[in-house]
Amino acid sequence: MKTKISSLLSVSIILIGLLASCEYEKIVPKVVTIPDTQVITYAEIQAVFTTQGCTACHGSSGGLSLAEDKSYNSLISKNLVNTEAPENSIILTKIAPGHYGKTYTPEQSALILAWIKRGAKKD
Repeated sequence: MKTKISSLLSVSIILIGLLASCEYEKIVPKVVTIPDTQVITYAEIQAVFTTQGCTACHGSSGGLSLAEDKSYNSLISKNLVNTEAPENSIILTKIAPGHYGKTYTPEQSALILAWIKRGAKKD
């Protein structure tokens, strides 16, 4: 009985030592900034929709169309771009984790946000 308690105590001390030695790293979201001098074309914005697979569900028919020849007009006519408060633009806030598993990369988000802040021009 004394041996079992001694063994249990030894294992407990080892576990406590291992747990106490763990280090935790705070996860900081990656912040990407686009230089003011970088030219952003709408073709780059369209490429985001294409690479994210958005065009598969939002093709050329129906409500929101992100097809290459219709996406700009669709975004603007459906008020998905807010140049007054770019961070609140639906095109940025709608696609988030959980939206059919899709999310922008930090670089894509930064690119779209910079494009909106610069007036959301179509080249």
